[in-house]
Formats: sequence, C-alpha cells, structure tokens
Amino acid sequence: MNNSTPKLKTNVKLEEVVEKDFSLEKFGKNYFTACPFCGAKKALSISMQKQFGHCFSCNESFDVFGYYQKVKGLSF
Repeated sequence: MNNSTPKLKTNVKLEEVVEKDFSLEKFGKNYFTACPFCGAKKALSISMQKQFGHCFSCNESFDVFGYYQKVKGLSF
C-alpha cells in the first residue's frame, strides 16, 4: 500500500458502493450503469482496476469519496 493512499480507500471498492444504489452490468474489465448525475443509461463506467468512475455523457468523474460527496450531498 502506498503511504499517500488512505487505508479506507484501499479497503472500500467503488463498484460495491455504487451497486448499493444502482444495478451494475459488467462488460470486459469495467462495470456500467446509468449515470446518477445526468441519467444517461449505461454511460457511467467504473474501472475496477483504477477504482474510478466516469460518465461518457456528462463527463463527471469520481473515486469512492467523490461518489459519496456528489451522490449523497456530503462534504468532508
């Protein structure tokens, strides 16, 4: 584990967090679902390897912390 990577971030998987709110479909190495920001179907891609989400419709991007902040309306 990299010292600059928070331990929580290495233990919590983005796809598991998003799956609690949205149905995911796996295609190749990534998961896809509707974007919670713009509503575009199957436009949100979640990379399991990078632990990063990106919508190809509205261009929103996030990691697990950013997802919670944006979707749940939270801040640090």
